[in-house]
Amino acid sequence: MIKLNKTTEALFYFMLFSPIFSYFTFGVFGLLSIQRYLMVVIIIYGLIYVIKYNNKLSLPFFVKMAFVWFMYTFIWSFYNGYIENRGFFPVLLNHQLAVFFALIVIYNTTFRRKFITNTIFIFKITVVTTAIVSIIQVFDGSFLNAWELWRDDDSIKIHNFYEFRRASIFGFIEQNALGLSFIPLLAVLTGYLLQKRSSLIIFYLFLGGFVALFSNTRYVMISFVIITFQILIANQNKLTGVLRYSWVI
Repeated sequence: MIKLNKTTEALFYFMLFSPIFSYFTFGVFGLLSIQRYLMVVIIIYGLIYVIKYNNKLSLPFFVKMAFVWFMYTFIWSFYNGYIENRGFFPVLLNHQLAVFFALIVIYNTTFRRKFITNTIFIFKITVVTTAIVSIIQVFDGSFLNAWELWRDDDSIKIHNFYEFRRASIFGFIEQNALGLSFIPLLAVLTGYLLQKRSSLIIFYLFLGGFVALFSNTRYVMISFVIITFQILIANQNKLTGVLRYSWVI
């Protein structure tokens, strides 16, 4: 395993604060979402990481499958016209390749306890902030509304309580960032709190459930329910697990 260095640490902290950075780059200054820049940075840093620590790296099965998925999407781009329309490098530098390199770095890095503690704290703040913004958006859909910037059809549904998709603070990252960023974050936080046997898990799951429910996005709601399965798995006492799970749901 490779010790956490300052560059890797800074990169991960930057990723954790991507909702804030995306608000300024995309929402205020009219540039691309920060995830576009981060994607390229992660790929370049991942290449350097692999070259530098080649003999020390370990690639588990799920990392190899991430590369297979990247190759599948890349090859498919030749057949659906993406490369002709967008160019070679925009297709090559995509989310799947960035995820592949990010997984390599994460799996092969030994994280310090202080970094883990800080990350969990940021997770908690993010969940609380996301819930607060979602509550505000229930009453005022224009608050931190990024759909107009994406020129998405959801921008015209802003006054429809049941159809407007509330993305909270994640809307400036990408249209599906609430499901692809917030939900995994909540899943990791849930697993950590279960491991620590923290009673606050109900509080954060309640907030996460509120965000999922009022997002009006089906896959986000289903993903949240799947996250709560961790309660049943973690509790050896089945009756206790069922009661806690029922209370959350």
